[in-house]
Amino acid sequence: MRGFKLKDRCKTTQVHAYNTNPFPISPTSSKLQYPTINSILSESPFLPYGLPKTHSFEPPLDLSLKSLDFVQSLADLYRKLQMTQDFNKSLLHLEQYALLYTLGDPKLLCRCLQSARQHAVDVHSKVVLSAWLRFERREDELVGSLAFDCIGRVLECPKTALLHGYDPKSVFDHCQSHSPPNQISDANNFLTSENDGGIIHFCIHNQEVNCIRGRIAALSAPLKSMLYGDFIESDKEKIDFTHIGISVDGMRAIDSFSRTRRFDSYPPNILLELLSFANKFCCEELKSASDSYLASLVSDIDEALILIDYALDERAPLLVASCLQLMLRELPGYLYNPKVLNTFCSSEARERLATVGQASFLLYYFLSQVAIEDNMMSKVTLMLLERLKECATERWQKALAMHQLGCVLLQRKDYKEAQHYFEMAIEAGHVYSVVGVARAKFKQGQRFLAFELINGIISEYTPTGWMYQERSLYSLGKQKILDDYQSAIRDIRALLTLEPNYMMFRGKMRVTTAAMRFLWRNHSTSTYERLVYEGWILYDMDIVKKHLPRPRIHFSPKPMQLDSESSSYVIQLLEEALKCPSMVFARDKSLCRGLEIKHTRAHQGLARYCDRDMANGDLKMASLLDPLRTYPYRYMVAELTRAISFKLTCKCLILTARFHDEATLCLDPNHKDTLDLYSRTRLKNT
Repeated sequence: MRGFKLKDRCKTTQVHAYNTNPFPISPTSSKLQYPTINSILSESPFLPYGLPKTHSFEPPLDLSLKSLDFVQSLADLYRKLQMTQDFNKSLLHLEQYALLYTLGDPKLLCRCLQSARQHAVDVHSKVVLSAWLRFERREDELVGSLAFDCIGRVLECPKTALLHGYDPKSVFDHCQSHSPPNQISDANNFLTSENDGGIIHFCIHNQEVNCIRGRIAALSAPLKSMLYGDFIESDKEKIDFTHIGISVDGMRAIDSFSRTRRFDSYPPNILLELLSFANKFCCEELKSASDSYLASLVSDIDEALILIDYALDERAPLLVASCLQLMLRELPGYLYNPKVLNTFCSSEARERLATVGQASFLLYYFLSQVAIEDNMMSKVTLMLLERLKECATERWQKALAMHQLGCVLLQRKDYKEAQHYFEMAIEAGHVYSVVGVARAKFKQGQRFLAFELINGIISEYTPTGWMYQERSLYSLGKQKILDDYQSAIRDIRALLTLEPNYMMFRGKMRVTTAAMRFLWRNHSTSTYERLVYEGWILYDMDIVKKHLPRPRIHFSPKPMQLDSESSSYVIQLLEEALKCPSMVFARDKSLCRGLEIKHTRAHQGLARYCDRDMANGDLKMASLLDPLRTYPYRYMVAELTRAISFKLTCKCLILTARFHDEATLCLDPNHKDTLDLYSRTRLKNT
């Protein structure tokens, strides 16, 4: 789960009515035909998503690394980072990215990629990470944004990514990428002597290029042997280079380089000739200069798609990196371009990239993430994950590659193969892949075996909510409802506390309407209770609320300002209400005839006037009586436990992890309070 796409960030979660006049007029009467609960739940114009079915409760498999002890895993990773030298930390931050991916926090994920880029040493890693960071910002969706645009910092600059070397502090400096490239490798070689070995004439077709013998010989050992060794060319003043594969202009460029060790402005085709010549005669300095100069000239995707094959054939690592970076920075738009697929997808393509040091787990991790997001079930996604598996060297890399392959194959309904890869992921240490095995077995009709697998995980490890939710998929009858039901009620209550208008089922339905429908269908014990749930459902739906009268009694969620005499009277009334065995609560006669309730409002009302401890007890009782009533929970959160944050932040980790402050530092290495706590803890231990 990565950052939302730009277009999705602008979407609203409000459900709008399909029909501005939802209540039709009967053809035989002028009266409006009010809907019944059955008609609303069955007709798509009113509620097109229907009641939740069993398959809709099946949670998607987590595609990344999922630890059974998340805080401990973060702490272990932080300790590894502390013990590793800076220039070897890049891959550890990538592992951190894979671990934190399950949280779905775009800022945390970007921070991991930035740290990986900060500690990258080689050009290949810098190129991939700078492109990945650009992809996370979704600049491809901004009109006028070009692939080689620089945002002003070295961190994501496409030009500085092509410079080898390690300087972690420089990535936050202002970018100097627009300075002209320096093609001078040795300032002492500017001046040459015409008597340096005499003149040698290279004949190409009917033209001659005059060069200095000693300077040409100095370009490589093979050329030196040819011009000064035992070969017959050493005695000649004219040498035929017609069939060498170099043009007259190309040979003149070689002569100029041999004298000055620099290039003038040459078109790419001449530089490609120099690259080919350098490979034939092992001219390493000429090759490096040609490779670097060509890499600096690549400026758009069309050039990159053309030059990438030449670069691979001539084994020019910088030119390949430059072309590669442009292709990556144009993703996902060019993902299915035939040239792009030919460059990345096949096993032979990966081997070609490997010959120039441009194939890695990092590269295929990025490519597979893009492909999964675009179309998880495509053949391209499968091929890229196969390459990811081939590039995996460390244990966590193998686990990730195998698990993601299993997830994709499961979606493609290749259950046996999916089970095989999930089992390989388990062997690599990813226990969560047991869920994949269980799903694969279940799809093959082995419900009991799937149940036993998840039951074993619950018995062996500290159980968490997702384990019970997973086991419930393979349970029957009452056991299905028992697995994690109370926890689910608490989760719904917490969701409504944090966001009363929270939308579930991917933003298609409000939680309150969904909860009432669930109770209406599964927990109505009497006709009266069912009628009340129906009334709530009808009233809470925007399309019918305006046609129904408001309830006669309205309780404000805000604390009432009363004097002492009034407060005493209210408390007396509430306490008397609690003594009453039952009362009839009618919202509307046409909807509800009666319901025996247990006075949660009395408890929550008393909580406003009692002391803190008594208020806490009353609010807890109100929550127990009606878990779906959110006010008591909201009040307790706001007034009694303000220090708790329901978001995974550094403060939350300090509260919940306590001695696992390494986990907090793994999320934010510069968090001041945690650094202080961590240093004091270490001093005590020593």
